[in-house]
Amino acid sequence: MKKLTIDNMHELQPWIALAGYEDCNANVVTMLMWQYPYPFYFEVHAHFALVCFHIEAEDETYWYMPFCAEEYRMEAVSAMLAYGRQHSIPARMSCLSREWRDWLAEHFQDQVVFDIRWDGKDYIYSRTQQETLKGKKMQKRRNHYNAFLKEYEGRWAFHRLSRDDFDDIFSLLSEWQDSHDDIFGIQEEEQGIRFLLEHAEELSLDGGVITIDGRMKAFSIVSHTTPYMLDIHVEKADRNIRGLYVAILKNYLEIADPAVTLINREDDMGLPSLIKAKRDMHPIRIAQKYTAVFRSWEISTPKPEEKDQLNALWLDSFAEETPKSAEFYFSRMYRPQDCRVLRSGDQIIAMCMFPQWQLSLNGRPVSFRFLEGVAVRREYRRCGYMKRLLDHVFQEFADARWILQAYDWDLYVSFGFAKSHFMKRVILDKTALPPKEGSWTDADAAICLSLYETMMRGHDGFRIRDLTYYQDFWLPYQACCGMRVQVFLHEGQAEGYACWEEREEERLISELVCISEAAALRMLASLTSADKTTTAIVSPKLNIPGKSETVPVLMAREPLSLHAPCFLSECL
Repeated sequence: MKKLTIDNMHELQPWIALAGYEDCNANVVTMLMWQYPYPFYFEVHAHFALVCFHIEAEDETYWYMPFCAEEYRMEAVSAMLAYGRQHSIPARMSCLSREWRDWLAEHFQDQVVFDIRWDGKDYIYSRTQQETLKGKKMQKRRNHYNAFLKEYEGRWAFHRLSRDDFDDIFSLLSEWQDSHDDIFGIQEEEQGIRFLLEHAEELSLDGGVITIDGRMKAFSIVSHTTPYMLDIHVEKADRNIRGLYVAILKNYLEIADPAVTLINREDDMGLPSLIKAKRDMHPIRIAQKYTAVFRSWEISTPKPEEKDQLNALWLDSFAEETPKSAEFYFSRMYRPQDCRVLRSGDQIIAMCMFPQWQLSLNGRPVSFRFLEGVAVRREYRRCGYMKRLLDHVFQEFADARWILQAYDWDLYVSFGFAKSHFMKRVILDKTALPPKEGSWTDADAAICLSLYETMMRGHDGFRIRDLTYYQDFWLPYQACCGMRVQVFLHEGQAEGYACWEEREEERLISELVCISEAAALRMLASLTSADKTTTAIVSPKLNIPGKSETVPVLMAREPLSLHAPCFLSECL
């Protein structure tokens, strides 16, 4: 392979045009702009061109997507892997599009692993929207632009970028760097800009300049990625001038190639300020980029030595988990046969837990698999591993009936789940509750079970609990999580129990078990706090005064015919 240069770029350009990738990296201008920290190499074959790039600072090499027609992809990838074996280039690709990721997944199945370790993205915008600034989404940008016009009326001018501007560009670039923090790659960017300007005609560069009172205050450097897409390689402006960034883009688009419909504003580099700025412009899509490593993966039951790795992954995946609660779960409740992992080598990429439960349906005990959770390592999220794992599990346990609770209920609709159980979330109206009476005592497992069974006689679709559940799991787990559980006594009789937590401005009652509605009202009256809002999650059958909303608490993968659904917010 040979290094890409300004002198040989014409050999690669026809293949870039043939492939038609929208990625900003699929542009010889981008490749040459960043050639100093990331030199590109290429080799042309009969049906495709292979490209790789080297990260100088890390001495690492990655393949890019081969440039070819789709029918030659397999031939190209096979040649790429063979060349890599011969020349010690690792079998991995970077900056993959979603479409290429899906193609590799289909054709290489369990022989390729994807991740988003760099979390690269391209922000794609509508040319019309950014040029006209019309519509509700453009209101803020329109306001900024109008403020710019008003403030600098008669003092500003726009013109197309030309070689006469280059000296002023470097002066402005120096000012821009001085006004920004030490951003990664800022020196390399300046080096790249100098190269682009030196070869502006050869690279067919375009762009715009805005001057105020005759001094350059903003400029852009632009090229085509495809005939219909522009790539904004560089856009700098005095950030102290309101609306200037809007002005430089809008005015350039007004003179840009009329065939262009899309604008690629490249990556956000993981910088919070850039992320906000790019999202505030309302992209029509954000194109995620992936890394692919050609190594095998499998789905199986976890190995005994992987328990600590599972614990760490679980803890990292769920915000409400603490080291203490995760340790409790894996020491008392974890069963390898109720877990599947997706692993590659010694690394677990994803896991899911699905213990067996029994629900009472129309008075009969029925076994279900409860999808406790799906956890994916951070760098592998948004790469399709949740779907791969769940598709496998649902196929392996095809005869099982499935239920789950979720943070994002809509996420599971595509897997065939529908909301089946609901509770009421009530912000209590303290003035409408009865006078406080009764007392509270420490929870006892046998009493809690008796109260639960009494309450559930009027409900359907609930989890069947037993004494062991309360003694060994539920009560110790609530204590582990810092929750309070107490039994309510009225006239010497146990009328219910409650589980609650104290938050900064709220007392949240997450489980309220009672023998009657009157008992529930007495319990809630006793639990209200004078200086906090009190919120309770209660059975939909209870009439509790306050501001209430119906909330889903369970999804099922098949329709459930329930006459009075009730499902307490199970954690175990």
